[in-house]
Amino acid sequence: MSKNVPVYTAFDQSMYFKVAERFQSEGLHFKVKRVNQGSWAPGSHFSSNDFNGSTFYEFFVKRGEEHMAYHALSNL
Repeated sequence: MSKNVPVYTAFDQSMYFKVAERFQSEGLHFKVKRVNQGSWAPGSHFSSNDFNGSTFYEFFVKRGEEHMAYHALSNL
């Protein structure tokens, strides 16, 4: 059974793209869980400022590939 394990959390889009690009260039297969902690609700007025700093991205790799992910991250 291959289970994915968390290896990194990016707190902005800039780091998300840096990490995703690095993992791709290293040939790592990864998954990302986007977590939005904004307070915006359907029917309310939306402002682009509503989500500033409230979204983060959790990166997961297959168990056993964590060392490759950490090595890739150490070179950012």
